[in-house]
Amino acid sequence: MANERTNDRAQPAATADLYAARDGIDVFVVIEQGANERPYWHRVGSAFVNRDKSIAITLNSLPMSGRLVLRPRVPRDNPSNDGR
Repeated sequence: MANERTNDRAQPAATADLYAARDGIDVFVVIEQGANERPYWHRVGSAFVNRDKSIAITLNSLPMSGRLVLRPRVPRDNPSNDGR
């Protein structure tokens, strides 16, 4: 069928990293600062890969820009350093 989707296609490296993320996926909005400042990465949610290779995303807030960035979650070495 022409509309049938398949998961057998080769995935780009960045997408493959998301599918391999065992600790989950963080969802960010990147906020551009001034010309001489680094962008601010604001975490707005989490995502997880389902058994059928689809990705479920849960947002805690909605981005005004409409753009989301998904990155594999990196375990923190020092949990007391999480900014809370």
